[in-house]
Amino acid sequence: MEAVECGAASLGMILAHYGNIVPLAELRRECGVSRDGSNASSLAKAARRYGLATKGFSKSVDSCLQLPPPYVVFWGFNHFLVVEGRKGDKVYLNDPAVGHRTVTIEEFENEFTGVVLTMSPGKEFKKGGRKPGLLPAFTARLKGFWGAVLFAVAAGFLLVVPGLAIPAFTQIFLDEVLIQERKDWLQPLIIAMLVAVAFQGFLKFLQLSVLR
Repeated sequence: MEAVECGAASLGMILAHYGNIVPLAELRRECGVSRDGSNASSLAKAARRYGLATKGFSKSVDSCLQLPPPYVVFWGFNHFLVVEGRKGDKVYLNDPAVGHRTVTIEEFENEFTGVVLTMSPGKEFKKGGRKPGLLPAFTARLKGFWGAVLFAVAAGFLLVVPGLAIPAFTQIFLDEVLIQERKDWLQPLIIAMLVAVAFQGFLKFLQLSVLR
């Protein structure tokens, strides 16, 4: 999850909580996500377009944690996330960057900026959508990277060749050169082994370079 998407993703979590599954790509457009992310105002406007009764507040930590969850908070002056509840001195968060996590009240105080957006279904809210399956979600994430993925897969298959050749060359060296004393095989066998090792190293380098 990119940092600039956190507002749109937080809205998506609230919508999903109330039964409306909206793709992140659509939420990005609705929230006006740019390379600098989205702000609380654009997030609130987008939420209202989906039928959520939305209010923005400036709250103290104590007042914030008394609100009925879930709600969105501005975190660390650069990030939106969803507060899912509180129990004792623990606050339960759903962070678009890392997923579900738990923080202490003290940790919450250190990062909470005072900005809160509450969202609940209004008269125009409609349930809908469905959670994407694993394969569609996976292919959507790989969009634009298929060339690199296919190359990495092809390189992986090609790595099998030197991986099989090197043990075979070693066995030939033992059986034919050392035992049968076929000295004339030594030089071409060494060259073949060096080529196989170099080819294997080259493919691994390309594979790692593409996947970075």
